[in-house]
Amino acid sequence: PTLTNASYIKTLVEQFEVDGEFANHGAARSLQAHLDTVVRFEKQEAAERVVKHMQSFNQLLENHKKDDLISEVAYNNLKTNTDSLIKKWQ
Repeated sequence: PTLTNASYIKTLVEQFEVDGEFANHGAARSLQAHLDTVVRFEKQEAAERVVKHMQSFNQLLENHKKDDLISEVAYNNLKTNTDSLIKKWQ
C-alpha cells in the first residue's frame, strides 16, 4: 500500500521550493493551493473529487514544466506521486 497522500505531496512541494526547484514562489504556491483543497477532500473520503483535483494538479504540473517554472527533478517526482495518488483513489 502506498503512503502517498496530498499532505505528503504538499511537503514535497515545500521542500522543492526550499531547494530552489521552482522558478518563483507563485509556481509553488499555485500547487500548494491545489493540494490544500485535495487534503480536505481526502478527509471527507470524497474519492471522485480527489481524483478530479489531482488530474487538474497534473495539468498544472504540465503547464509549469512547459513554462520552465519547475525543474525536471521536481516535476518527475511530483508527477510520480500524483499518479500513484490518483490510482489509490480510483
